[in-house]
Parts: sequence; structure tokens; C-alpha cells
Amino acid sequence: MGIIENVNGLSQEEFDSKYMAALSDISFEHNGIQYTALRYSSSTIPRQDLNACFSLIELTSKDAYSSSSTGWAPGKKRREMKLPDLKYVVLTPPGGGKTTDDGVEAFVSFMPTYEDGYEVIYCYELHVSPRLQGLRIGTRMMQMLEEVGRGIGVEKVMLTVFMANEKGVKFYEKLGYVLILLLRLSKMLINTELTGAIIAAETSHEDISAAERLASYTWHIVLEENGGYQAT
Repeated sequence: MGIIENVNGLSQEEFDSKYMAALSDISFEHNGIQYTALRYSSSTIPRQDLNACFSLIELTSKDAYSSSSTGWAPGKKRREMKLPDLKYVVLTPPGGGKTTDDGVEAFVSFMPTYEDGYEVIYCYELHVSPRLQGLRIGTRMMQMLEEVGRGIGVEKVMLTVFMANEKGVKFYEKLGYVLILLLRLSKMLINTELTGAIIAAETSHEDISAAERLASYTWHIVLEENGGYQAT
């Protein structure tokens, strides 16, 4: 049995104890409000928290999905959010999760899995409410995933982002993520193997076609034991 199977066979409590207990707590205070980070699996997250996460996806990303070739499919998204091995870290204010409107201010969902033959941490969702953007919450959540990945022993953290989401693209580039794969363009997989430098030099946002801007791109960061990364 491999690393991924062993990790996904753990209960949420066992996973937390082994891979997340020693990590820095991303709970914080802002404008006199204490925001608390809570950890769940897809089977343990309370329904109200899951609904609040879905509402946050709608708020921050519905327009991007609606403009894409895949479109916005709320039923499909809700089913994806319940995938068996998916894990959540949600950031809530006092009493958070009790309404679907403001119960979750930020969350990240991820899964230890296989992608392109690699053992990886795949980031499914990362969303921060507009009122908390600019406070480096997204950065801290991605750094947390990288630490979890190192603890497990996987090689990469991977994710997808719409190329039209220029703010998101710049965010992941700044963190050291590298574009590796174009998805859902004419229903083909195109292995581009671009480094960050080539992206800037040969594939500027102005140069890509309208169809490409509606596609999702896969990015990755290769983890190193010393806490750094290797751009490949």
C-alpha cells in the first residue's frame, strides 16, 4: 500500500494528529473579531459549514465558472465537495457556520491523491471573503498545504485556476507555482511544461486567445524537505 492509500485510510483525528497538529495555527484576530481555523474531512464537516463554503464559492467564483467552457453547475460542485478523501480547513468568526451567508470567511479544501503519476496534495478550492482579502490568509493556507505535503512525503502541491482569473494567476506565480498543463481546451490535454519565465516571455495574458482564457490551467510546486521549492 502506498503513501496516498495509507494517508487516506486515516481518520480525521489521526490525520490531524500526525500531519497538522504541529503546524502554525492560522486562527487570527482582525478588527476585534477572533477568527478560528477548524479542520474537517468531507464526512465530518457540519452541513451548515459545508453550505457556507459553497456560498463563498458562489460569491467569489460563480462568474468565472459561468464564463468558462464548463459553466456553473452547482449540483456538480456540491457533489465534488463531498468526495470521500477531501479535507477542509475553514476560517470562521464567533458562531460561524450557523448561516450560509457569513458563517465561513475563508476555506481551503485539499486531497492527498495521484496526478500524472505523482503523489501530490491537490488543492481543490481556496476562497477568501472580500472583507478579509489582502491579509495574507490565502498565502498562509497554501503554505500550510505545502507543509502538510512535506510531512506526508508527496512531491508536489497541484491546483487548477482559470487563466482569465489574472489576480489568481499572479497570486500563485508569486508563491512559486509553475504552469504545467492546459485543461479543457477543445477537450484535449496539452502538456505545455512551461516555466514561470517562459510564461512571462512567451505566453502573456494579452497573447492567449479568448478560448484559452476560458480554460483551466494546472499549476504545481515541487516540494523540498528544507521548506523551499523547485520550479521545473
